[in-house]
Amino acid sequence: MYNLGLLYHHGRGVERNDEQAMYWLLKAANGKPLGGPRVGTGVPEAQHLLGLKYSEGVGVEKDYSKAAEWYEKAVQNGLCNSANNLGLQYKNGEGVPRSLEKAFYYLKLASKWGDTAAMGNLAHCYFCAEGTGSTIATEEDIAEGMRWLKIAAEKGDLHAAQELERRQKQTPEETKFDAVKNMLFPGMKAEADPLDQAQYQKTVEEAAKKGSFTAQRHLDIWKNMNLAMNAFKKNEPSKVVEFLAKAIRLDFQIVEIPELFKPVIEKMFKTDPKNLNSITCYLRLNSKKPILMMELIVSNFLKIYPHDEYLLETLITVSISVGKYDAAIEMANSTLQLYPKSLRILYPRAIALCMHDSQRPECLQALNDFLSIAPEDHDKVPTCHYRKASYYMVKMDMKNMMKSYEAGLAAEKKQLPCFLPYDCPCKSSMERIQMMMKLSKSENIKKHAPSDTGKNLANVMSI
Repeated sequence: MYNLGLLYHHGRGVERNDEQAMYWLLKAANGKPLGGPRVGTGVPEAQHLLGLKYSEGVGVEKDYSKAAEWYEKAVQNGLCNSANNLGLQYKNGEGVPRSLEKAFYYLKLASKWGDTAAMGNLAHCYFCAEGTGSTIATEEDIAEGMRWLKIAAEKGDLHAAQELERRQKQTPEETKFDAVKNMLFPGMKAEADPLDQAQYQKTVEEAAKKGSFTAQRHLDIWKNMNLAMNAFKKNEPSKVVEFLAKAIRLDFQIVEIPELFKPVIEKMFKTDPKNLNSITCYLRLNSKKPILMMELIVSNFLKIYPHDEYLLETLITVSISVGKYDAAIEMANSTLQLYPKSLRILYPRAIALCMHDSQRPECLQALNDFLSIAPEDHDKVPTCHYRKASYYMVKMDMKNMMKSYEAGLAAEKKQLPCFLPYDCPCKSSMERIQMMMKLSKSENIKKHAPSDTGKNLANVMSI
C-alpha cells in the first residue's frame, strides 16, 4: 500500500495522481506496520510522507497541525527524520504551540537515532541556548554542540562539516560573541531572514500604510538594499556603499551584507578610510570581530565623528558582547545626553544594566524608559516586557511577573510577520517557570516548602 501510494505521489510507472496517492498512503499509515511490531501503528514511512504533504501543501491544503500529527505517529514508530521535522515545527510554532524545550527534545531524539540534519539543528540549540535549560550558552553547551557537528560531519553531512570548520576557526572572542548575540539581539533566529522581500513585502506595505514606523523602516531598508544592488550592477562602487550604509544605519541587526559587496567595501574603505559610508559598511562587514571593532571606533572613527549615533550605538553593543557592561552603561548615559529619546541607545543601555545586575532598580526604569516611547510593534518591545518579568521574578513579585510576561505575549501579537516566531531567551525561561509554578500547585508537591520553590524559580531567572 505504501509503495503504491509512493508511485502515485511521484508519478512513477503511473500517471501522477494526488487523490490516489493520499488514498493508499492513508491506508498504509493507518494499517499494520511493516517489519514487525512497533510502539505505534501504521507504516512510519507513509506517516512521514503524509506529514511532508501537509507541511508543504502538496496534493492537499497546507496544514501544519495535521503534519505534526502524522510526524508524531511516525516518531512513535522510530522514524528519525520525522522527529527532526517535528522538532522544527515546535521550534517555529508551526501547527503546534511553540516550545523550545519540546523542539530540543525531538531534535535530540532524532540525533540519537542518526539523523544528521537533526544533529546540525541540535547543535544550533546548544550554541543559542534554545531549550537546553541554559539562559546563555555555557562552555559545556558549546562543546556539546561541536560534538554533534563533528558526528554529523563524519557521517558525510556537508553543511555540518562547513559549520564545524567555521566554528573551529573562530577566536575565543568570536565564540563568545556567538554565544551571547541571541541574548543581545532577540526576535530572530540565526536562520531567519526578516528582509525576505518576496515573502513579507505585502504585509509590511499594508502595515506602513496604517502608520507603522517599524514597517516604514523595513520598506526603507529594502529600498536602499535594492538601490545598492542596482548600483553594483552598474559598477558604481561609491553608490553601493552609500545606499548600503543607509540600510545598515536603519537597523544594523537585520541587514546582512551580500557576498558580492564585500570586495567593493574593502576597496572603498582602503581608498577612503575616513568616509562615513565606508566606515559604516566596514564595521558591519567585521561585526563578528568585536575587539577589532572597538579598537577602530575608539582609536579612529570617533575622533573623526565624535557624535555619530550609529558609531556610538555600535560601540555600546560591542562592549556588551565582550562583557564590558560598565563601559557600555557609561557610554550609553553620555550618548543619551546627545540623543535623549534614541531607541537605539535606550535599548542597549537597558540590556547592559540587566546583564550587569538584573536586580538593580535601574534595570526596571531603563526598560520602562524604552517602552514609554517605542512604537507598539517595535521588535524589541516583547523582550523588554519579558526582562521586566525576569526582574519581578528575582524580587519574588509573582503578580507583576505574570503581568509583564502576559504583556510580552500580547506585544508579540503586534509584531510584523517578519519577526515571528519571536525568539527571546527570557521568554523561554518564563515558560519553564510557568511549568514549575503549575507543579508547585499540584497535590504531588504540596509537601515542598514554598521558599524552596521560590529559590529554584529565582535561580532560573538569575540574569
